[in-house]
Amino acid sequence: MFAIDRIVIVFVILVLTCVQDIQTKWVEGTIKTDSDWMFLTRFCFLSNIGNMNYKLEYPTKYGIQNLLFYYDVPGQWDAVYKRDLTCDEQVAALRGSNIFPLAPAGSMCVKELRKGQEWYVCTGDMDFSSARERWWFVVLSRCGPPANNTARGMYLDYKLHMTNGDDLLHKEFSADEFYILVIDIIFFIIYIILVALSIACAVVLVKRKLLHTTYKMYMVTLIIWFLHLLCMVIAWGSYGSTGWELRPLEVFGRILQACGHIVFMLMLILMAKGYTIVRGRLSKKNAVKITVFINLYVIALVVLFIWEGVLFDPGLVLYYYESPPGYGMITVILIGWLWFTKAAVFTLKHYNSKSHFYIVFYTIFTIWFWAAPFTTMLAMFAMEKWTREKSVNGIQQLIACIGHSVFLFLTMPSRANGNFPYHIKTTQIDTVSEAEDETSRSDSPYTISSSEAITGTGPNLAFFVTFKGGKSEVVEGDRPMYKALDRYPFTGDNSPPSYPQAMALPPIGHQVTNQNYTNALYENNQQNSEQNQVSANKLPPLRRAILGDLEGEAQTTLPPVRGTGLPSIVPSAPTQPIQATLPPLKGVGLPPITPSLTLQQH
Repeated sequence: MFAIDRIVIVFVILVLTCVQDIQTKWVEGTIKTDSDWMFLTRFCFLSNIGNMNYKLEYPTKYGIQNLLFYYDVPGQWDAVYKRDLTCDEQVAALRGSNIFPLAPAGSMCVKELRKGQEWYVCTGDMDFSSARERWWFVVLSRCGPPANNTARGMYLDYKLHMTNGDDLLHKEFSADEFYILVIDIIFFIIYIILVALSIACAVVLVKRKLLHTTYKMYMVTLIIWFLHLLCMVIAWGSYGSTGWELRPLEVFGRILQACGHIVFMLMLILMAKGYTIVRGRLSKKNAVKITVFINLYVIALVVLFIWEGVLFDPGLVLYYYESPPGYGMITVILIGWLWFTKAAVFTLKHYNSKSHFYIVFYTIFTIWFWAAPFTTMLAMFAMEKWTREKSVNGIQQLIACIGHSVFLFLTMPSRANGNFPYHIKTTQIDTVSEAEDETSRSDSPYTISSSEAITGTGPNLAFFVTFKGGKSEVVEGDRPMYKALDRYPFTGDNSPPSYPQAMALPPIGHQVTNQNYTNALYENNQQNSEQNQVSANKLPPLRRAILGDLEGEAQTTLPPVRGTGLPSIVPSAPTQPIQATLPPLKGVGLPPITPSLTLQQH
């Protein structure tokens, strides 16, 4: 913990050093209105240490105006704001307390002559004391008639600087914003580590040809979230050092946060559908669904930011999901979870060999999907308003970090990781036809050879052979994924010639001389050199190749030919001793075979 604290402090100092030159502003502006009661700003002060430095100026012709301070208890702010009350009724809710006349009668204000016109100039500090952290709402009022009939309503030039204490992490922050900067810095450092680990894993996956689109989407999510935290750290660091919010940078950071969320959610839905795990392509129908879903989310997001910037009332302490666009975003997220559930159940049903991964995957990320709606409900109905912003920020960052870390753990390319989902190389992805998509049990986007279908003691090279289309064998669970290389692809009339026929050998039952054998081999090769070649990976039956047409006359036991994975052969042969040297089998890299047979007459 001490090491983390030191890192955070060093990072805060660096950030604050970088933003010192940013133009400083506090809450300031000019009010000119016909109303007699006007909201200025709000701030959450700590108990006994909250302070407000002010400078207020207005012409004396407007009469004496008052600065009113309401706080967040039943019967005060909620009883007067946006209510159909007169100015006197709104002031009466304070019961005579927290009302400060802006007049020279006290020590707050003095008169000044400016361009032949008298002004009240009020400067000073106010301390706030309460039993706990409270939201305070600052209001300007003038309920009586103006001193001059030509001046209607109110006028005020104001500059307010509200603080909590003197230390770096509290002074400029409202009490509901405490430790947001620290939390963002901690998660910023964590995401540096996550990005580095994801890059290291990506290098391994590239070497293994397993760097799929879904993992690239995960890396994009991490980078976007990293940039989001960078923007938020700079914005909150500037606010902590100057008292002025970098509002455009903060909004941009929140937009990045939303983009990272939608990319990660889309990646989860694609993986639930089996994309890049048991599925190579998506049908057009699914592509249209995804496009519609993304557009709905983006529209809700855009409307939410516009709504917050234009229609949100600063006099109300609102969570940004407390609006129709916010409810729309929550609805889109829940629709995404329903889609995620349907896709995961379908994939788990038809590819039960991946059940271990999908059970963990679905369980963890169902919690992730529901975290945002649950946090929203918790913030709106269970949290105190003076703890809402810092609590929600911490919960959101924690949930995102857990989701991203768990995915990194599930996809870690390690032998110890039994949940690793990627087993299809990027060079082996084939097109999935629309007719087979999610409708047929014969849907096999990947058709490659499987080592499980190859027997024997020889080397298994069939894994590197890729087929397109065709009907797949069920070799993994009850769902076809791989197609094994056929060991004997010839049937019926398509059978290849026997080995003696292919190699111009006489029947094994005849005595041959080296000269006769050489002449026959030469002549036959000249006539049938192209027609009688045997495919390198499709050998003829070895029994018929050795015995030719003399099967059934004798029987012996031959040892298996090494490297082919074939069992021992028990052929029939004539009784005469035979000894000959056969040429090598083409395409298998074996030396010439010189069998020595001892045959018995039956």
